[in-house]
Amino acid sequence: MPDYETVYGNTYDLFEVTLTRGGIAADLTGATVAMLVSPLDGGTTEAFAMTVVAASTGQFSYNWASGWPSGGAGRYLIQYRATHGSGLVEVFPSSRDPYDVLLRDLL
Repeated sequence: MPDYETVYGNTYDLFEVTLTRGGIAADLTGATVAMLVSPLDGGTTEAFAMTVVAASTGQFSYNWASGWPSGGAGRYLIQYRATHGSGLVEVFPSSRDPYDVLLRDLL
């Protein structure tokens, strides 16, 4: 069962996420965050810049774009890459497998 499900090509939904460390919201002040999207069956990982909602509480969002991801409908694994102002990189989630996302075809 996927962690998140939507219809491929749906650009109305706002995808919001709170990044955590050990169950506590991560303070990502000064960081940029990219959503890393990999097809479940293999293939090229794509990175999409996320928008800051509240960096101090690890909240970021992504507005689904038309044609996202380029692989079309299917199952994807998602992780988030935070690049801190110091240049250090942190990947979420770090304590479990990547998020499983299903993008269904439009009926």
